[in-house]
Amino acid sequence: MTHVLCGLILSAQDASNLSAAWGGLPIVPLRAGLALMPLSEISLDALFPSSAERRSLDGFVHLHAEMLDDLKAASSTRRLAYVETDYFGGVGGQGAVIMEDRRILFGPDWAEMGPINSALAYFDLPERQNGMDRFDQVGLGRHRRTEDWL
Repeated sequence: MTHVLCGLILSAQDASNLSAAWGGLPIVPLRAGLALMPLSEISLDALFPSSAERRSLDGFVHLHAEMLDDLKAASSTRRLAYVETDYFGGVGGQGAVIMEDRRILFGPDWAEMGPINSALAYFDLPERQNGMDRFDQVGLGRHRRTEDWL
């Protein structure tokens, strides 16, 4: 199965403020008071115009050093997670980085499994609740492609 996601996770209030600052990016409510701002190819190109010319960080499809600097700047007044998944036929991986106050708190980390759950721990989610890991607690399994979140 395919799972390809690229987006930002932050509190619902912070998502509203950042979306307004960045020209009205879509916001999708998640559970636990969080929100997802899906980053499609179009929004990535608009926000980070040089992305296609940059070398991605190890494992990541989209995240590169200059983009990470821009995301750190966006975290000046909020906790912000950047997440990616790239799985096809059960093979692939996921990555995450958590930023706050222009500092990296976690990552960037890419692995077959785990970085997104590790990043979500910074939003005070329990490791497991009702048999679900953090990824499923917030509802990230609801859709399998970034475009489906839009």
